[in-house]
Amino acid sequence: MKLEIAIEEQYLHAVLGDLAQHRSNIIEITHRDDLKVVLAETPLSGLRGFSKRIRILTSGTATFSMEFSRYRLM
Repeated sequence: MKLEIAIEEQYLHAVLGDLAQHRSNIIEITHRDDLKVVLAETPLSGLRGFSKRIRILTSGTATFSMEFSRYRLM
C-alpha cells in the first residue's frame, strides 16, 4: 500500500519509528506549508490499527491517505 502522511515536524521521528517497525519503505519526505509529508510503501498487514496508532503518536494532528500500489511476495 502507498501511504501519504502529513504531520507536524515535532512528530516526524515518532511516526518514522512506527513505520519502521511495520516493514515500511520510506520513499520521500517533503514539505507542504508547515507540515512534513511522508510518502511510504507498507504491507497491508502492517496497517492494521494504523489509524489509531497515528492518532496517538501525533495527538490527533496527522492526516493520511493510502492506496493500493502493487502485489509483492513477502
